[in-house]
Amino acid sequence: MSRPEPRRPRAHAAPAPGAAHVHLVGGPADLPQELRRHFLRAETDTVTIPHRGGYEHFACVTSTRESGGTPVYQWTKRTTTAR
Repeated sequence: MSRPEPRRPRAHAAPAPGAAHVHLVGGPADLPQELRRHFLRAETDTVTIPHRGGYEHFACVTSTRESGGTPVYQWTKRTTTAR
């Protein structure tokens, strides 16, 4: 049984209708800055970024979404795929 692909933000892509600029904070220090800048739909609660043979997971900090400012997604964990 195949595992569904994680939802990946589109770096440097034109924003889709209803998308907002977000910041990804925390996680590995070597995660490139271009991977930390994204446009995501407002209802997106989590983001998964492929990095160094695994995935970095970020979750929306609800208070930043409700404040009307730029939403912040905080790093929550790293996962790897089984070989």
